[in-house]
Parts: sequence; structure tokens; C-alpha cells
Amino acid sequence: MQTTERATEMVRVRCTPAERARLEERARAAGLTISGMMRQAALTARIRSSDRAELGAVAAQFGRVGGLLNQLAAKANAGRIVPAGPVMDACNELRPILAELRRLLGGEAPTERRVPRRGPEPDDLSDDLGDDLETDSGRW
Repeated sequence: MQTTERATEMVRVRCTPAERARLEERARAAGLTISGMMRQAALTARIRSSDRAELGAVAAQFGRVGGLLNQLAAKANAGRIVPAGPVMDACNELRPILAELRRLLGGEAPTERRVPRRGPEPDDLSDDLGDDLETDSGRW
């Protein structure tokens, strides 16, 4: 990160003696001054998002899909047959939500893998699950 402009502005950073020793060691190993290393790190590093609104939206999506899975589990626990299709659909809905959460937290998103769908289509569930398995966008 070379610049022709002379660095004249000062930014003070507080650290512990142990942190300073580690900074000096890392800078020396990289052939940089502490200032140069810190400028390079601060100006080129990927900054992790901590936007509460984005994280809240992802949490809401998890809650919605979790609610759907809870409905399916309640049906199964009541002795009713739960086709695999809606469970696989819910698992597939979780994948992009998890990828978005990883992105927000600065991690790498996994490659998309879909769970193969087995069982009847959602419209075929009315006989097995009744009319009480609903989502915000209508019947599941």
C-alpha cells in the first residue's frame, strides 16, 4: 500500500503492553513500522457487519421457518403422518438464511446444496395435515 503523500495526521490507539509487544513483533516480521502495519490492516481489512437491523431480519426469518417446523413436529407428535416434502422445503428455506447470517458475521457462505424433495407437493397436504398448517404467504 504505497502512497506518495506524506502521512502527517496522527491517530492514537490505546493498547496493553502485551498487545504493543505483539504489534511490534508482527510489524517487524512484515518489514513494516507499527504505523504502516496498522494503516495497511485498517484500510484493507474486511469489516464485519454488526448492523442490528440486518441481523434482526435474519433472526425473524429463522423464527418463521422454525415456527413452520414446530407445526410439523406437533403433527408428528400427535401421531399424524407428516410427509417429507414440507420438512425438506423448510430445510431448503434455511440454507439461504444461514448463508446471509454467515455473510453478516463475516464468514464464508457455503455452496448451495438443496435437499431433494420427496413426498407430495404442498397442495397435496390438505388431506394429511388439515387446514391449520399456514404460512404468511398462504398454505404451505
